[in-house]
Amino acid sequence: MWQHLTALVGIPLLAATVLAGSLTGRGVGDLQDARSAQEQLRTSEQVDAVRRAVDAELLPTLVLRIAQDRVLARRAGLEQPDGRDTGRATLLSRAPSDLERARAATDRAIAGVGQQEAAVAVGVAADQLFALRADTDRGLHGLGALADDFRYVSDVLVVAEREASVEAAATGLSRRSAPAVADVERLVGLSTSATRQLPAALVATVLTGEDRDAALRRWRAASGDLEHLDDPEQEPLVAALATGTHDALHSPAAQALAGGLSSGWALDPTSPGHLGGVELLALRPLSADRDADLAVLVGRAHGLAEAATAADAEAAASSLRLTGVLCLLALLGGTWATVAAARSLAAALRRLGRDARELQEGALLDRPASGPRELRDVARALRTASRGLHRVREQVEAVARGDLGRAVELPAVPGPLGGAVHASVTSLVAAVRARDALRAELAHRADHDPLTGLRDRAAAEAALEAQVERSRRTGEQVAVFFVDLDGFKAVNDGCGHAAGDVLLRAVAGRLRDGVREEDLVGRLGGDEFVVVMADISVEDALAVAERLVELVARPVRVPVGGDERERTVGASIGVALQRAGSVAAPALLTRADTAAYRAKAAGRGRVVLFDEALRAEVAREEERARDLPRALAAGEVLAEWEPQVLAQGRVVTGHRARPVWHRPAERGGAVGTAELVRCAEATGLGRAVGRALLAQAAEVLREAPRGGACVVVALTDRHAADPAVLDDVTEVLEATGRPGAARDLYVEVGERALADPDVVAHLHVLRALGVPVGVVVDGLTPLRDLPGAPVDVVVLSQDLVRDDPRQQRVARLVAGASAAAGVLVSAEGVVTEEQAARLVGLGTLCLSGPLVALTRPGALLLS
Repeated sequence: MWQHLTALVGIPLLAATVLAGSLTGRGVGDLQDARSAQEQLRTSEQVDAVRRAVDAELLPTLVLRIAQDRVLARRAGLEQPDGRDTGRATLLSRAPSDLERARAATDRAIAGVGQQEAAVAVGVAADQLFALRADTDRGLHGLGALADDFRYVSDVLVVAEREASVEAAATGLSRRSAPAVADVERLVGLSTSATRQLPAALVATVLTGEDRDAALRRWRAASGDLEHLDDPEQEPLVAALATGTHDALHSPAAQALAGGLSSGWALDPTSPGHLGGVELLALRPLSADRDADLAVLVGRAHGLAEAATAADAEAAASSLRLTGVLCLLALLGGTWATVAAARSLAAALRRLGRDARELQEGALLDRPASGPRELRDVARALRTASRGLHRVREQVEAVARGDLGRAVELPAVPGPLGGAVHASVTSLVAAVRARDALRAELAHRADHDPLTGLRDRAAAEAALEAQVERSRRTGEQVAVFFVDLDGFKAVNDGCGHAAGDVLLRAVAGRLRDGVREEDLVGRLGGDEFVVVMADISVEDALAVAERLVELVARPVRVPVGGDERERTVGASIGVALQRAGSVAAPALLTRADTAAYRAKAAGRGRVVLFDEALRAEVAREEERARDLPRALAAGEVLAEWEPQVLAQGRVVTGHRARPVWHRPAERGGAVGTAELVRCAEATGLGRAVGRALLAQAAEVLREAPRGGACVVVALTDRHAADPAVLDDVTEVLEATGRPGAARDLYVEVGERALADPDVVAHLHVLRALGVPVGVVVDGLTPLRDLPGAPVDVVVLSQDLVRDDPRQQRVARLVAGASAAAGVLVSAEGVVTEEQAARLVGLGTLCLSGPLVALTRPGALLLS
């Protein structure tokens, strides 16, 4: 009898034991996860220490190489062209000791690594670093390659840090630990950008060509990351770190760095107040102070994260101990109840032997109870226990096979035990889902733009590289679209950054909707996007690009003040294609960028394909850029004078100077005005071309009778922004040798130049000298800004004169706004009499263009 009684009550005790084991296993798993997160955070902290040391070693290495190379030292301003020393000797005496100290600090950081996972990653980076040091000491690397190799070693450590952070976050952290781990990753990224900012700026200062462009992009990326984390709209850090981050980014050293290195013109040699090599080297102490503050902040973040995970581990251990005690008490209580029940129900349990045996075998009892009340109670209890065990088994089996939804949907067994089992299963399912969601979110954040949700630049370039590599194996054709928005700056500046963000998100969604599901859409930065499509023909690619232009051009409702208004931007798209990996990924993206630039120059809202003709054109432009300085010295750049006539009566009122490069036939033949201006701007010779035109204008004004027709000279954007433009115009007026010449000389600037405060200031000075000012408009300048602009004449560009209904509407708006502001209106590029008649109806005063013949260079006769 005692054997049967024991069997009867043993099954419920077995269920309790299974539940206890499940709860204990979960507690052990939580404890192991918390300890694993601690180990990963320690790994991240040790790898970050080595990464900071490697980044700190780069700057003294670059300084020593610049000081040793006379050419680089001169570019950095450490030595004058005549050989006078302006700091090179001092650097040569100090740089070796500075480098030795930096290397010693790196070696100490490497030696201090104790974590096994950190030692593996640091070991790989250390081997590469020691080999790089040896090559550097032998002078085997150029400055750009040296910076790239150091950055590669640092990137290896950054990847190891990110992997450790992701592994820590993937262990199922608590609500307290997860933000702390995320803060560690954000602050490590901030520290990485800070340590790379000054070296990138220094490299960009002393290098030229593509190496300088690459260094400029890295400098802008680092500066942008620093400003991005300090953005108040970012997700806030924990309070202890938010204050430290604000103090570190707004300390005197950080503010001094931000005032110089974060300016868009900081490294532009043509901008006033730009930073050269000497100025950048003077910023080394400030950069070191800021980097030290950020290193302390990263250490504090690691401490907070480790403390949070340690608290998680202690909580898991406490929960495990409590679970064990409760399960033991439950088992002891069940045993005592069994003994008590056995003494009172021994006789009745004999009659229930059969049911007990069936229950022991796992059968589902569903027979009605009979006999005395005690037997009926026992029978009902057996049936309840049978159903509960079956329900528990169903839930456990559902969890085991991964059917989490089924495990949660099953109703709980009646009673406290059933509620506890169901709550445990529900909690387990929630933890698994939260872990999977966190992993997915971290993976998405690692390579996606936070504003638009598209792939960021690094991820897009990596995907393009993979697609090109795949095309080498499959032979399929790959198309790359470089999408550059038209008019975005006007919306962003005029309506605010919030409106710009809404517009960028809308454009991103339209680009995503306008291509196939498998195609890649990424944001390169600012208002530039990239689309990568595989297995597509040239015709289909151009059709898709045209469709994207139409989608982007649709109005978007953006917030303006307290209201919403419709704003519109356009898109200029460059398309480049390659088959079977014939073009490397970076070169393919560069070709698409070049085609987009051509689309923008051709009038925006266009699609341009990088084909053989464009390739040949780019080659010709590069050849012209090399030959232009010689042509200017040889006097090959001459003005062709285009008559400007009254719109009614066609009386000549002046002549517009059109620069033409009379290039010898053996060098490629003549170069027209548009190509010459583009070449001059690209080579930094815009002022030289402008001075040549002004000098020829001076000759014409000197020979012309007083009070004759005016002479119009167009200035390039860079020339208008250069303070020397005031001296250039003054010299022309003095060269005429007669008073009142300022009234006969008109200067013109492009519409985009008015966005530069320096250009506006220079135009105000010229008007004060009596020189009339004209601006050639395309319809991008907000009409509300026209009354305050230093403008006497608004010139409708050739785009607004075309027989295009949309451009004609813009022309009417510009003409109306000009008339309201009391500004005269003229038009250039007039080809047909129909265009002339339409312009007269708009109130246009003067016309110029192919409708009026050109005169010979230098053969201008003023009436």
